[in-house]
Amino acid sequence: MKMKNLSLLAIILIVLVAIIVISNQLQNRKPSEKSIAFLPDFSEATTSEIFVVEGKDSVKLARKGAGWVVVGAKARSPSPVASPVAKIGAPAQPEINKNDDYPVDSAAIQTAIEKLKSLKKDDLISQNPQKQTELEVDSAKGVFVEIKNDKGASIGALYIGKNGANWDQNFVREKGSNDVYLAG
Repeated sequence: MKMKNLSLLAIILIVLVAIIVISNQLQNRKPSEKSIAFLPDFSEATTSEIFVVEGKDSVKLARKGAGWVVVGAKARSPSPVASPVAKIGAPAQPEINKNDDYPVDSAAIQTAIEKLKSLKKDDLISQNPQKQTELEVDSAKGVFVEIKNDKGASIGALYIGKNGANWDQNFVREKGSNDVYLAG
């Protein structure tokens, strides 16, 4: 009878140790990279447009061949009155078409693409819609960024708000969501 009790206790002990080990493994498990990315389907190869809006200003960047351009940028030709060159009788500069596409600095666009690719959801800060104005992730104060693929479908859209406490992070909210995250 004692041997039977000892066997039963050993089995119970083994089961308890197994439960403890499994629960520790489940607690220490990290979420997948794709689940914490703001733009999980984003890749440079399939991106054709990046649209950025800040306040009343907006810019649309589009892939053109191997490079990127600012689409429909509004440029002004220099005013002949304001230009000191025009005052001394130099030839006038040609008129710039207001709907031209202008090349984007390749290093700057590459940096922006890398930052968008690495944007991750670090800490959930708020799910309260009333906090969005305070954190500047609303349409009035936030910087709105939308990325589209080569078919014109949206890959993702988000609002980037004010800096966090240590200045190397920002508050970020996906369009259509109330979840505001701190992202590096």
